[in-house]
Amino acid sequence: MAYYITYGEFQQHMKDYFFRTGSRMQFPEMADYLYRKGLLSETPPDPMLTSEMFGDMDDDAFNKIIDQLPLELNPQISITPKVKETDIFPNSGDV
Repeated sequence: MAYYITYGEFQQHMKDYFFRTGSRMQFPEMADYLYRKGLLSETPPDPMLTSEMFGDMDDDAFNKIIDQLPLELNPQISITPKVKETDIFPNSGDV
């Protein structure tokens, strides 16, 4: 089952955790933490986006829009934290 949170809320929880504990959490760890604490929603948030918002905006306005977008998480599916070198650099690619 998928759970939801906005990008802005997720980032705020990451910051709060760091300032509270002094240690950093990786993305999969934070997703699991939020799930265990009951901080994820079963319904996606409905961002308040209108076409007028995208005309002439500064960086702060753009960031506010991104922060409203829903992030779908599925904590029951384990994520492998190890990334193979070939996932980043294909065998046929030249660094």
